[in-house]
Amino acid sequence: MSERKNDLNEKLYAFLRDNLNLHSGYNSEVKNLWYQLALNTKHSDVISYVEDFLGKIGRMKYIRPLYKAYGLLDKNAALACFEKNKY
Repeated sequence: MSERKNDLNEKLYAFLRDNLNLHSGYNSEVKNLWYQLALNTKHSDVISYVEDFLGKIGRMKYIRPLYKAYGLLDKNAALACFEKNKY
């Protein structure tokens, strides 16, 4: 996924987000991959959805890459989200 992230321009990102409802639709597998892609391409409009997802999902295979991508975008916000959601 990361080697093709530069192929995602703003127009394509908006099309995928809006027409496929990727911010809030689908199952955890699809959400996880979409959120990683959005964070890795520095789209901050996904942050509230990521934080909601991280607060509901406990599977390490989802949360580890999302926290990593979120931390690269905004380390302090990612740490605050982690502190809020750790059990």
